[in-house]
Amino acid sequence: MTDLIPTPGSTLNTARATAFSEGIKYCYVGNVHDREGQTTYCPDCKTALIKRDWQSVLSNKLEHGKCYNCGTKIDGYFQ
Repeated sequence: MTDLIPTPGSTLNTARATAFSEGIKYCYVGNVHDREGQTTYCPDCKTALIKRDWQSVLSNKLEHGKCYNCGTKIDGYFQ
């Protein structure tokens, strides 16, 4: 789709905020450098658990598939 301009970051962030407000627990922006928009947060205590930047995982603070801060189970497959 090289004939279209990239979606503005503000539009991606608005869509992400809408998803969260509708009850989506895990929503990410992609194909952009946006650390906050690519970070996994605990849906209960809002602690940053998996920080990413583009294709790289910068930190992973899950403990056995749970939030290290409050113990909430985080959906997903984690090795």
